[in-house]
Amino acid sequence: MDVARVSSSDDEQRLLVVYAIQRLLALAPDEETLLRECCALLAQYRHYRLVWSGFAEPGGAIRIVASSGAARHYLDGVEPRWDDTLAGRGNAGWVIRRGQSRVVRIPGPWNLALGARARAFGIASLLTLPLRIEGSVVGVIAAYSDEVDGFEEKESRLLEGLADDIARALQLLRVRASAADEMARSRDRLRRLEAVRRLFADIGGEIDARRTVLLDEGARALGMDVAVVGSVEGDLLRYQLMVLDNVASHPGSLIPLERTVGGIAIAERRTCSWQDLAAEPGLEAEMNLRARGYRCALATPFEVDGRFFALAFAAHAAREDPFAEEDHVYVELLASLFAQFMRDNRQQEQIRDLRTLDQLTGLPNRANFEMRLAEATSARDAQQRPFAVIGLDLDRFRGINTALGFAIGDRLLVQTAERLRSVLREGDVLARTGGDGFGIIAEARTPEAAADIATRLSNRLA
Repeated sequence: MDVARVSSSDDEQRLLVVYAIQRLLALAPDEETLLRECCALLAQYRHYRLVWSGFAEPGGAIRIVASSGAARHYLDGVEPRWDDTLAGRGNAGWVIRRGQSRVVRIPGPWNLALGARARAFGIASLLTLPLRIEGSVVGVIAAYSDEVDGFEEKESRLLEGLADDIARALQLLRVRASAADEMARSRDRLRRLEAVRRLFADIGGEIDARRTVLLDEGARALGMDVAVVGSVEGDLLRYQLMVLDNVASHPGSLIPLERTVGGIAIAERRTCSWQDLAAEPGLEAEMNLRARGYRCALATPFEVDGRFFALAFAAHAAREDPFAEEDHVYVELLASLFAQFMRDNRQQEQIRDLRTLDQLTGLPNRANFEMRLAEATSARDAQQRPFAVIGLDLDRFRGINTALGFAIGDRLLVQTAERLRSVLREGDVLARTGGDGFGIIAEARTPEAAADIATRLSNRLA
């Protein structure tokens, strides 16, 4: 940006610099451009030997963002700090800690070494000003003059006003950047949710199918290589592992819960993340993640009907930056969806049980028995697996209900079911087909084998 003209009047020149910087404050696209152009304008039109600006970093360093002027190499090798250390007791550090502007004339009794270096670059005085945003000093802007009285009262007021204007412009840029970031996060959130919604709309309601979609889509959206669902069983964690499209189910895989990524998330009741598992020597990562070559992980807990679970994702490469809050929110959303699917699935199973199971004995009811009998009598099964169909009922059962009461009658039915079940083999079907009637479908290759099963059942009830 250029100034239209340079007046011979110093006052007019000050006004032109203010005008030029005000235009810049309204048009600068980002913080670095703003500070770079402001430094250049002040160095050129106020004839300063050097103008520089920097931000106070959390660790105590001052990051120099922009510098301009004939003496800009004065900053070569300089690493200013603002913390209360020996290196942070310089002029810029003092201004940031105190929040006050400061004029220094060279040479001065406070720093002879600075005086020698400054004179070598033609610097006789300097003014350092704080940049405040919402009451906090975020950085400084400093001007260096070749005149000992280069910053008399009028000049100091001019620069103090400009520093306040620059700080307000920085604040506006940060508000705009924050709004843009939030819009980007919102778009990313909607994109992720839409992807999950679309995929769930294309599949059935089975919990396994939805688990597969959830793990796969979650891993892709997060840029991770593996997804895990783990359930707590005492002090152990039972898990299912998915490597993107390939599900590797380990129903018997149990690992100690303590010091696993899922276990830590469950214990702390919050989402936890690790940029680099190798930097956590005390962490025995879930499924021995480190031994499998995984370097970063993200895990969140969830609860279904009083039972705890963990949803976790991991990748082979360590992350340079921490996981974003948006990643945590996304994983928590996936976990809440999965928890809801599990609840819905359990409710569906309970509804199916009400329709197909006898509520007193827990055995299949008559409709369930007839369905299984139809399946067993299909042509292929009948040829490959001969079976017997046995029906039995209890004589004089009504008299027991009348004489001793229905509660005793119910206990008798339950005991009868348990005794019949103890005789049958795994794979045989035992059902309650009526008030005191039971039906059995049992594997029997010959009529003699069927008779033997019936005899054993009768003897067990004797």
